[in-house]
Amino acid sequence: SGAAAYQHEALIGHGGDDPLRKRRLRKGDVRRAGRLGETAPAWLNAANEVAVAAFLAGRIAWGSIAPVIEETLGAYDGAPARSVGDVIEADRRAREMAGIEIGRRGASA
Repeated sequence: SGAAAYQHEALIGHGGDDPLRKRRLRKGDVRRAGRLGETAPAWLNAANEVAVAAFLAGRIAWGSIAPVIEETLGAYDGAPARSVGDVIEADRRAREMAGIEIGRRGASA
């Protein structure tokens, strides 16, 4: 959204350093999703997108991004990826779980 882009520009403008460019998914999370297979990569991607959006919106602290991803991936249900619909449903469930985790952490942001 425009507000998120503005906030991102404000972050870049502060000292010229782009913290989002430095943000990388933890290798362990990526490897874990790869090992789990099926719809786990969809969970990882959804959790990352939701966590970064929550950070940009000021709902969680920078340091909460990775823990939100880890907790969301920890709730992965092992659903198979037999169709595009399965992947879309996995994305929906992961976003919901990430939102719950953000809600838990939001009060301390």
